[in-house]
Amino acid sequence: MSLNNVSAYTNTAKPYDISVRPFHRINCPSYDLSVDQRDEAVPAEPLQQADGIARNAGARGPQDFTESGFTQKLAQALVDGLDTLLTIIPGINLIRGAAEAVNEAIKKFADRDLIDEAKKALAKAIGKAFESALFDRYMRVIPAWVPVGRSGYDASSFTYPGPGESRQTDREEEREVEGVLTASYQACNDVPHTQWTRYARWHFHVRPLPGYRKVIGRGNIRISQEEEFIDPPGSQLGTDRYKPVLDIYGQHARQDDSDLGAIECLFDVGAVSLPPADGGSHGVMFDPRWPYWPMTGDHFWAAGRWAYDCARAGKPLGRDDDPDELHPTQIHPCKAIAFSRYEGFKFPENQGGVRAVRFFFMATSEGGYINFRASTDRDGKTHQAPITLRDRPYEFIVDLPERAPIRSPHPIGATTRFMRNTIVVRPRLLMQIRMAPFTGGDKQTPAWTPGLHFHDSILPKVVLLPPDKPGEASKQARVIIPLDKLPAGRPDAAEVYAFDLALGWHDPDGSEAELLQPVTVTFESLTFAEDHAPVRLKTCINGRWKITVRSDVDEKERVPINQQEQFHLPNDARLAISVHGTTRHGFGEYLEGTRLAERHLRVGGIIDIKKDLEEKLQQARTVAERVMIEADLKRIDALLESLGDFIGQRYTPDWLSDIDARRETDDLAEQQRVSAIARELWVRPAPVFNRHDEPIGWVEGVGDDLLPHDVRRARGAIIPEWDRLSSAGRLVRYLKDNAAGQPPDQQTTVMARLIGNRFVPVGAGNNLAQQINLVSGMFGDTEPVEYEATVRVSIPRLP
Repeated sequence: MSLNNVSAYTNTAKPYDISVRPFHRINCPSYDLSVDQRDEAVPAEPLQQADGIARNAGARGPQDFTESGFTQKLAQALVDGLDTLLTIIPGINLIRGAAEAVNEAIKKFADRDLIDEAKKALAKAIGKAFESALFDRYMRVIPAWVPVGRSGYDASSFTYPGPGESRQTDREEEREVEGVLTASYQACNDVPHTQWTRYARWHFHVRPLPGYRKVIGRGNIRISQEEEFIDPPGSQLGTDRYKPVLDIYGQHARQDDSDLGAIECLFDVGAVSLPPADGGSHGVMFDPRWPYWPMTGDHFWAAGRWAYDCARAGKPLGRDDDPDELHPTQIHPCKAIAFSRYEGFKFPENQGGVRAVRFFFMATSEGGYINFRASTDRDGKTHQAPITLRDRPYEFIVDLPERAPIRSPHPIGATTRFMRNTIVVRPRLLMQIRMAPFTGGDKQTPAWTPGLHFHDSILPKVVLLPPDKPGEASKQARVIIPLDKLPAGRPDAAEVYAFDLALGWHDPDGSEAELLQPVTVTFESLTFAEDHAPVRLKTCINGRWKITVRSDVDEKERVPINQQEQFHLPNDARLAISVHGTTRHGFGEYLEGTRLAERHLRVGGIIDIKKDLEEKLQQARTVAERVMIEADLKRIDALLESLGDFIGQRYTPDWLSDIDARRETDDLAEQQRVSAIARELWVRPAPVFNRHDEPIGWVEGVGDDLLPHDVRRARGAIIPEWDRLSSAGRLVRYLKDNAAGQPPDQQTTVMARLIGNRFVPVGAGNNLAQQINLVSGMFGDTEPVEYEATVRVSIPRLP
């Protein structure tokens, strides 16, 4: 298993590589064609990276925050109170008298009250400092994501990097990426963005094939703030406490100059799954009827919005004087994803299992903070989505299992005319398609969000590609997914198109079944080194995910996992395991325990008044203008201004009209509006009472060469080394090599120890680091080893 020969993957073809990359997207419109034209006299110019400057596309930052008048008035009262308090200090009155005399003289000649100005300036500074310390960082998530290339908030003006010169268009375009996953996990330290994140996101980190590398922008880099945490100035070799574990910000050694690491693709689990507080689950992928879900080491493809992550902003290492902050690019949200498995599969036409490739495709109109369908904002305005579910078909090449030769012709009986009446069986491809919602035998559906419309009338088209030699079985098929042919529905309908496609050969003589090895893998238990608050453990065996929920865990307590999966695997098929999770704190409790409708922000006055009352107050003010003198009107205006921070119509901010938009033409009014939303984000959920969830360091056994070396070392340890167990063939060889001296019942079983190191969040952009040395905590040193898990791998008998 390796990642070699990636240059052979082009926009029209793929090499045969069934155990690592069983499928490949072809005819992609955003593919970098220059990587396929190495032998041309004048090759196409390569695509360029996004510049990483999200502010040009509508991102905001702390510099856009404006303090509220309410806090400034409180600060003014504090300053006035301090002024009174100072009068009791001996000798202060003499100084005050002199200062006031000078101030009166200045007022006569310059018409300025310096003391009053100084008080107001001090009050404003106090108010600004107080609010900035609490709220201004929340401006980075208003909006948290903006599309690459957009001009400000103009949805009809986009500039995309060329080849050559930049290209302008009046519509946002989707982007695609394909490659091997260097990480696949459910969010462990996100801040819940209230109604704009429906539930915890799933993170896919994709190390792209060459034709997709330029989807990684110039802002996908290491930045000073995070580097100073991981590798502080003055630290010495051997005394480091943390090691980066992700591959999305240029943390690890590159294979060559064109290798840009991995890019993050985000999938909002709550977009298609009913969240726990609404009566649902932690995700539809944990339902036992769900076919399988991607894991680290899998080949993966995604399409969706090409976006900047506005929460992670910084400057390149050693470039703190640069004028612009840079932001990394993502695919977020994913509109469609595809992945696969190579394993044994039982078709109804065969008596036993055969080698098969299973190809999973899923597309949905539901993205989370934005959707791929029409949406109506709080003003009643309908926004047509620039990227929709039906925009285009998708084509993939899928590898087929090699066909074992038929052992002999099959007699069907002699006759008086033909002494040898026989038939030669030709290879026949079998195909089985299961369409979502993947109902089980009890006819129930997995934990989907209610109201989703599932398309099952349009099936994918499978076309065999010609074999290398005439008479041989085909080794590849073309799978066409006709999303552009889906029947029309309501413009605002929530839709899903998903299927699990299995491809294998007819096996009349059972020769294929003999090539499969029965393997059973069991996650037995996990033991933490220290006490833990509520934990959410996610374990995976060959793409089958399970979640284990515990309210609390004591030190050294054995936590049963109870996940067992049985497979029939070809010798060269991957055998992979993974475990990660979350220690839940206040943010996770808020996300799990609060219904989606109750997580909506409400912005406006502290005392909510209805619109008609607000209009009546304004009418009364207009009438008063006719009968009251100007001085009295000024007093009324001052009173109303003071009350303005307490009363006013409250509303629920909308992404399209309030967050990723500009409503006010006046700059100050616009800053005040979004600053009010930032203050409300701090309140729900208030960080004073809530903490970030903490990641439980994950351990993965995925096979050699499927991850960059530094990433592999940071993902914990497995004893014995998983590379020796990472396929059915390797597992059998390991058991044979260690069978001597073992009791018969242990000759076919391996007990693997998984040692998970402690992970810590780094910065504000979901970066993670592994703890590699002791860290002094509030209650003493924190061990770098967080847990040990036990996995049993067994076969029925040695061949």
